[in-house]
Amino acid sequence: PKTNPVASPYFASDTILRGFPPTLIFTSSEDPFLDDSVAFNSRLWSVGVKSSLRAVHDLPHAFWALATAGIPEARQVQKECQQWLAKNFA
Repeated sequence: PKTNPVASPYFASDTILRGFPPTLIFTSSEDPFLDDSVAFNSRLWSVGVKSSLRAVHDLPHAFWALATAGIPEARQVQKECQQWLAKNFA
């Protein structure tokens, strides 16, 4: 079903979310799931998970893949993610 938490943690119970590690969520101002990203970030915080939400402007959903097409904003997001992962999980 569309609400299966295995397919999307957005639908996971609070009990499951409490077990999440620190989480970084990147979205875009043009992403159709922007509101869901904001809500999910809020849920994580409400159950005690350290979560960061960042949004880039004027890029489409799945902008991550645009780094290989030379879009500098997408490259910057990848760089920030790498730095965040190294800081939080090294």
